[in-house]
Amino acid sequence: MLNNELAGDILSIWANEPSLIGLYGAPLKDKLISLELLEGDSLNLIDPQGFLAWVKKKVSSEDFMDQWEVVGEFLANSRAGDTDFQEILSETSFLENLMGYLTKSIQRTHKDLDTDITVLEPHLFQRPIEKLLCSSYQLHHMCHMTKYTALTWPEYFAIKLLWSYDSKSLLELVAEESPKIPKEPDHADIIRLSLLSQIVSEISLSIELLPNYSRTRTLLNSCNGLIRWMGLYALEQMIHQTKDITSELGLLSRFDRTEKVRYLGWLVNRSANDERKRDQYEKLLVALKNELPEQLSESDLRHVIDSMRGHMRQLPWTEPWLFRDLVLPLLQSEQADTDDACKIWIEEIVSLIGPAESRNSRLFQLSREGQMTNTCAFIFAHSTPEQQRKVIGMIRPILNKQKRVLQQPLASTSNWSCWNDALVVSMWILAFTRWCQYYLTELKQANVELDNLSGDAYDLAMLRPMEEWESEGVGKDRELALFLSQAEDLISKSE
Repeated sequence: MLNNELAGDILSIWANEPSLIGLYGAPLKDKLISLELLEGDSLNLIDPQGFLAWVKKKVSSEDFMDQWEVVGEFLANSRAGDTDFQEILSETSFLENLMGYLTKSIQRTHKDLDTDITVLEPHLFQRPIEKLLCSSYQLHHMCHMTKYTALTWPEYFAIKLLWSYDSKSLLELVAEESPKIPKEPDHADIIRLSLLSQIVSEISLSIELLPNYSRTRTLLNSCNGLIRWMGLYALEQMIHQTKDITSELGLLSRFDRTEKVRYLGWLVNRSANDERKRDQYEKLLVALKNELPEQLSESDLRHVIDSMRGHMRQLPWTEPWLFRDLVLPLLQSEQADTDDACKIWIEEIVSLIGPAESRNSRLFQLSREGQMTNTCAFIFAHSTPEQQRKVIGMIRPILNKQKRVLQQPLASTSNWSCWNDALVVSMWILAFTRWCQYYLTELKQANVELDNLSGDAYDLAMLRPMEEWESEGVGKDRELALFLSQAEDLISKSE
């Protein structure tokens, strides 16, 4: 409740607004005392200059809280709420008071426990950026087009103005308050979560509409993972809007090589399959290569590959661009070791043909799993004999397991899916070995252990005749058969 002196002070700011005076006349002063009376459509006629006049009045910190409660309601019901007030940048005392108001608001208790409350997932505020970069979250998931239910309009506009004119202080508040959120929040945490969610929403919306260099730098400098993650989205937007990315990538200069590679890899992945971003992709790829050491260790190579996996986290989803545009040039220039690359790709193969997590069919598409298996076979052929033995040693136990499954009597339909899965894995291994043999033939080399593995895989896979593999429609079984046939044709032509 405002006292008459404060209400009169606020009234004087809009005293030159004829429409309000004409509509309300003298009683307006009394009506200001009750916030419920600030919802009339006539308040849309308030002049934004009236708000600036109040800002420049240098309201004391003691009076600010009460006055802002009224002013914030005015902003919600007037055209002033969406105005760009650049003059506020120089009003440091106002911004400090606004920050103090928001800080105190966090301590407020939410009393309307019967209302449904929507907030961002609490764990997002404490999630490391490494996890966010490989998650399926997108920036637009953070946008909330109006204020969160538990907040007041004065709190909403405090966030809006602080993000526009004192983003550093606002982000410091996020970094300070985020660790205080418990794993299982209750009603006592509603205001804190709502305020932080509103801040994130305001940031996300501004990035979607118009990323700003200065604020992007502030975002990237934050120690909070979620805030820095949004900074990378802002950086991506800025890169997309410019032809020369040198200035934008300078925003990453404060990070060490490990972090730079992680962020650049994420940016590369997000532009890789978008023809509209072809030029951006090529420039980012050059920037990434420039950050790599002259000689990559196995951990270096893993790190750069992991940075570009995307949220699917599997190499098939990066085919063929990752190997073609980055890894192959590194291998050809001997900047990276072929055996190290082979270890990474064979681990991926093993994860795909290893134990199924469920009885659902395994996924095999020529454009993804087929291309990745082909790439692995190519790297295998160019690896050292010792590494080739290790690869065969990893696959042999998997094939032996399929053999045990397929040799069991198929007594009923209850274990048919397991039997079928063993056939699919055997066929996958057969196709892989035949592609390996093709690339070895091109290099005029051979591998007896590989030949034996291929022969054993053939015996198991052909328990289902080739005609059946090829006649099962558009499913993955047919694509496996086609993948094998491609290798067989190439081997025939090379003999």
